[in-house]
Amino acid sequence: MATRFLTLLALGFAGAQAYQFQAQKRQALAGESCLALSKLLINQTGYSQYVHYYTDIPELTSFTMQYWFNLNKNFRSATTFNYALDEEVNTDNVTLQLHQGEHLHSPSHWTLHINGILVVRVESPPVLAGEWHHMVHSWDSTQGEWSIFMDGRLLGSGYSKEGRGLVIPAGGIAVSGQHQNTAQFSGMDQGEGIEGWFTLFNMVSRPLFHPKSARTLALVARIARECSPNAAYGDVISWSSTPRKGYGGIMETPAFPVCGRF
Repeated sequence: MATRFLTLLALGFAGAQAYQFQAQKRQALAGESCLALSKLLINQTGYSQYVHYYTDIPELTSFTMQYWFNLNKNFRSATTFNYALDEEVNTDNVTLQLHQGEHLHSPSHWTLHINGILVVRVESPPVLAGEWHHMVHSWDSTQGEWSIFMDGRLLGSGYSKEGRGLVIPAGGIAVSGQHQNTAQFSGMDQGEGIEGWFTLFNMVSRPLFHPKSARTLALVARIARECSPNAAYGDVISWSSTPRKGYGGIMETPAFPVCGRF
């Protein structure tokens, strides 16, 4: 992954056992100081499982997120990121979800909600068990521009008039692996959680502009090819430095810094 998430993209709950994940440990490798890479195993057995990022989320009018995930069940829907200012009345301040049908020919799609408003819905190839996939999601409120990339390729882009001018409030709770809703299941919607592996989540406060341009396509392809935690950086959430805590028996294990073979 490029240095400091490509220099900020070239400027362009209760009832579950918690595990505190330490900051990524530095270890000597080939005479250099490097970060050890880890991945999370989220299986949703017994309790709702998710990871909570312990950081102060600022007010946002744009962002770019990127991560790797690998589901352990075919045609499983999943919430890869959820941010809520008030988890008791979750208005989906930011929610990224993969929706899948029950068989190979069922339509699959990604959705993005901002402040409870659906701003993105784009078709996706089915995500099958055992496949690692790299995702990049970008959104900007100025023009409502959005884009989604899967495995280094543009999955969809456009402009959402519903997303224009929206402001994501500061001070909420950011999680991966589940959708917050304290009305049931100790704060999480059990049917919408990730079942599988998850790693290298980073979030920056700047969008990707001109998603169809050769420069942006090359940039995203480069990000998808570079999986060392040394270069991973997000000014909002960083996999290498933001403290995080796992709930419900989630496990963190060592990972190889090899894209798609973690």
